[in-house]
Amino acid sequence: MRLTRESLTGCLIDCHSHLGFSAAGLYSDKYPNCYDAVSLLSNLENNGFDYAIVHPFPSYYCGDGIVGQEKNNALLKMAYEQIPYALQNRRIILENHEIAKGRLLFFPMFSLNYAIDEQIDILKKAYKEGDVYGLKYYSDADANEINQMLTKGKRFVDFAIEYNIPITFHTSEMAMMSGGGLSNAMDVLNLAKEVPTLRVGAAHMAHFSKRVLSLSKELRLTNLFFDISPFLHLCYIRNLNRSNQVVELDYSNPKSVIEYVIDEFPTNVLWGSDMPFNFTCNLENRWHNKDYELFSYKNNVAILSEAERRRLCSENAIEYLFGR
Repeated sequence: MRLTRESLTGCLIDCHSHLGFSAAGLYSDKYPNCYDAVSLLSNLENNGFDYAIVHPFPSYYCGDGIVGQEKNNALLKMAYEQIPYALQNRRIILENHEIAKGRLLFFPMFSLNYAIDEQIDILKKAYKEGDVYGLKYYSDADANEINQMLTKGKRFVDFAIEYNIPITFHTSEMAMMSGGGLSNAMDVLNLAKEVPTLRVGAAHMAHFSKRVLSLSKELRLTNLFFDISPFLHLCYIRNLNRSNQVVELDYSNPKSVIEYVIDEFPTNVLWGSDMPFNFTCNLENRWHNKDYELFSYKNNVAILSEAERRRLCSENAIEYLFGR
């Protein structure tokens, strides 16, 4: 049964997490490459959270590994079947029913590359059965720029508007630094501006892009939300990688950063853990910080006061899920 605004009022919601696995990650040194419902539920329960917005792991086979190839090749059948994300999306719904008992607010992923009709049919069925609360798009894996959402991706935008659900978009640091690229937060902002009836989320606080955050305020885009996952890791990277493209803040003091964010966007900021990507690295890269305890779920939650937790993880989260 679908949870409602009323049933979620007063509950704490982790607004960004993942379940599943990365087939590509199994053959690289990228960490982590999998996560399950029991592990996520343990973190929720140990830190006072009631629910979590959940996304699958991104599938690179739907994008760079598949585009231009035959869609019925052996690799696709082995990895993600002939319909993008069908396997992962179905598995998360199953884990939510049987293990999480409905505590996962599922945002299925999708691809713009092929089998659009089949994906939409699956999404409509899942929504009508109460299993879908939003959508998630990971442009880097899909090899399409976010600015194609109103052309190649229009069916998914129309679906979200029809069922009054939001779409969360991955944003990347490299795109922010270069001013271009696949997961560019400016494209998320432009989509929010062009389609005011659609609620959109820029994940990872748009990597604190000075241009995106200032324009969002200037344009008063009430339908554009920012989730700050994974907050401590974002601050660590911003402190390490200095740039005039980002808002000038003391990123060595995460508490002051969160106070700035809430003061600037009091009704449009969401807190999420990004589990298990609260800590991520390449195991063979000696320069990557592998002190996973530094970025733990507990430490990310501890940054928030009780009032901030209620604002970002309850009040704002419910507005993002259901509208104002």
